[in-house]
Amino acid sequence: MLNNKLTIGELAKELGVPIRTLRYYDKIGLLKPSDYKEGGHRLYSTEAIVRLQRIQSLKFIVFRQKTPASRNGKGIAQ
Repeated sequence: MLNNKLTIGELAKELGVPIRTLRYYDKIGLLKPSDYKEGGHRLYSTEAIVRLQRIQSLKFIVFRQKTPASRNGKGIAQ
């Protein structure tokens, strides 16, 4: 870790997210790197880590709402 920043590989490993997904999030502007190393390698701050955790949580919630069980009222406790 460089100055409390994670490389894309370290972030991917830490949170179990494929590097390809992180690159995609960068491309669409959802999760931009905090900084870049020489050579253009992405670096992510602790704020970016928190943002990625929120993205993962929201992705889980949306996925859960779209499951067949939730369509018949059994997917999410009411």
